[in-house]
Amino acid sequence: MNTERKDNLELLADRLSEVSKNVTVLRGGMTAGQACSATDSQREISPDEERVVVATGLYLGEGFDDAQLDALF
Repeated sequence: MNTERKDNLELLADRLSEVSKNVTVLRGGMTAGQACSATDSQREISPDEERVVVATGLYLGEGFDDAQLDALF
């Protein structure tokens, strides 16, 4: 993943964190431990709290499952 896309992803996540306290970033270049930690953090969020996942297609594609998310863009 090129640097510009990573920068855009982080910028989007920063902006969204102003309106949602639960923003998770999943992007290329993360270690397996970082990705696992991020997805574990998502699972720990109470079902009645909002959550936002900002990710590249590699992480948020077929096989991604989070029952609490109701929309993917």
